[in-house]
Amino acid sequence: MTHEPELKRTMALFGFAFGTFALVAQCSLSVQTYLGEGMDLVSAIVRYFTFLTIITNLGIVLIFLACLRPGSRWLRHFRTPHTRATAAAVITLVAVYYHFVLAAENHDTGVAKIDDVLFHYVEPALYIVWFLFFARSGTLKYRQALSMLVPATIYLAWVLARGAVTGMYPYDVVDVSKFGYLTVAKGVGLLFAAGILLNLFYIAVDRTVRVPQLQSA
Repeated sequence: MTHEPELKRTMALFGFAFGTFALVAQCSLSVQTYLGEGMDLVSAIVRYFTFLTIITNLGIVLIFLACLRPGSRWLRHFRTPHTRATAAAVITLVAVYYHFVLAAENHDTGVAKIDDVLFHYVEPALYIVWFLFFARSGTLKYRQALSMLVPATIYLAWVLARGAVTGMYPYDVVDVSKFGYLTVAKGVGLLFAAGILLNLFYIAVDRTVRVPQLQSA
């Protein structure tokens, strides 16, 4: 398709623009709120980055930017099939979890509501469609489903360690102070199981692209 590269870049441009707007706007709103609660600026910014929604959308913005800047060496990690498929799996889980678990409890209005829609519906949909049509490589292996869990594992360790020190957790599902380690372990275990299934799904999707094999002489 002659227009495929142009459409790929156009979608990446919209994804980058929407994602950047949402991240900057939400950062401003969140930091102001946290400062009003008595936090210092550094602690407020750190708290902003304890939310998986924020981190995942930031990763997707960088993936879109890497598409728009193909010659940029510092973005090469965000052009790898492993990173792109991992982001697809995580943003799918974030969107589904928000819609079925968190959305009913959210009563945001104004810019905060716009951010919610961008973070949990618009950006995930844009990225998943972009991945399905333009980012499949045909190179992923099913055994990589476990290594694709590494970012989520690092994130979990980060929020649990921070929570143990500050007593603040970004989500109830990881709130050890409220529900205890056993209940948190069960909830997190279910989410990781869902993550593995999503990883396998996106690997299977990636493998629908046939990679030309070199002919031996």
